[in-house]
Amino acid sequence: MRAYTADWNRWRTWCILNDRSPLPADPADVALYLASAALTDTRTGRPANAPATIDRWAAAIAAVHRAHTLPNPTTTEPAAAVLRVLRRRRRAATARLASRQLTNAEFLRLLDALPPDTWPHTVTRRRDRLILTLGRTTGLGPDPLLDLTTTTARLEPGPSAHLLVDTGEERLRIDAALDGPAIACTVCAYADWRELLDIADAQGADALRTRPHPDTPATSGGAHTCRRATTATPRTGQALFRRLHRGGTIGTARPGPDTVRTLVHTYAHHADLAPDALTAFSLRQPPGN
Repeated sequence: MRAYTADWNRWRTWCILNDRSPLPADPADVALYLASAALTDTRTGRPANAPATIDRWAAAIAAVHRAHTLPNPTTTEPAAAVLRVLRRRRRAATARLASRQLTNAEFLRLLDALPPDTWPHTVTRRRDRLILTLGRTTGLGPDPLLDLTTTTARLEPGPSAHLLVDTGEERLRIDAALDGPAIACTVCAYADWRELLDIADAQGADALRTRPHPDTPATSGGAHTCRRATTATPRTGQALFRRLHRGGTIGTARPGPDTVRTLVHTYAHHADLAPDALTAFSLRQPPGN
């Protein structure tokens, strides 16, 4: 218990100043205490306290409650939710430090390794292409990327078609990359995936299976399909990215947390790129590009 004395005294002082009970603690108070400790320091632009430090403070609160045979408030919502977010950020920060970013040439090789745009491979190709290109252009980590919905990421059509992406922390505009290869255009990737996704959601797997499909594989030098976008995509609030099943069936559940890393490794292998130090964060644009 002596190891937790300073951390416990910090929590106790906070409770006294805010007229809260330190023991037993209300999980809502613990959540507020931990979340406020993670707020950004306006002077440095960084979190006021490191996630590892906040995790230690939570451990001190838990230890004292266990010593008094009281329920652990850090494992009860909403305190447990705050800790999950902080630990996820800590893992993401560690992963970013260990990642090797893909060059533009390597990223194009990754895209060229996608399956052909023929049935049933087209479903995998279009979903994975959007995951890769959207991860590249937004710089989002795997969890916020896979958390996007058909409402938080939407297509705005017109002569200058673009995507609007609401990450919850900021709103991003992604313009069509008309001066580059169509396969790397995120707006094209979004339009192509939504074409299949909307059919599956509205009419079911059979309608998706029987729609016309190209007989030959698409190449990286095709036309920009985003030029044909004339209407805004429906905002249904459903997951933008889904699990895929055999035979080209699109599921309803969000993919697992390791999906992005697995895709990077899989297509890197097909493209004869060394997978060493490649993670989901390797998709981010290198500085200066």
